[in-house]
Amino acid sequence: MCARILTIGNEHETRATRDILANRGLDLVSESDPGRASARLEDGFDAVILPVRHTATRHSWPNGPSLLERIIQKSPQSSVVVLTGPSELDLAVRAVDRGAVDFIVYPGSPQKSWATVQAAIKLTAARKGSNGSAAPEADDLNLENAERRLIGKALKKHNGNITRAARDLGLTRPALYRRIDRYQLARV
Repeated sequence: MCARILTIGNEHETRATRDILANRGLDLVSESDPGRASARLEDGFDAVILPVRHTATRHSWPNGPSLLERIIQKSPQSSVVVLTGPSELDLAVRAVDRGAVDFIVYPGSPQKSWATVQAAIKLTAARKGSNGSAAPEADDLNLENAERRLIGKALKKHNGNITRAARDLGLTRPALYRRIDRYQLARV
């Protein structure tokens, strides 16, 4: 079964996403209307690619949360990746602080962008428990704890080598560094 990706944004933003994910064997669903995109979350997606403009509070619904916050609330298992331009990196970093798993800079390296999306898909699979393991304990259901444990295992497996651990997790090195700092993990 191929991964399902929801891309949200105008024609330019969805075209950028298609450029990154072309010929990857994914089920890509595009939605230009944030309200309809929010409603489609019930369809179940392995990753949601969201333009950075939808993460800022100025693009919120009246007296409501941003689309990023709505996605996290409605579909906590889906990994959100923010699509940003080089001039909006500060907003992308804030989006990661508020729950996005990572961001893609467009235009940028297609390989790094694909690695970021792959990592998001893997994280969603881990969150859904589709790795074939036994039923999770209650503490395993906490997403932050699960991610913290996975990162810790990868770092231990690779004796603290960030490059190898990031590759094993399907993350970019900067994304892994951000998570290490967020979870206050030792770099071994």
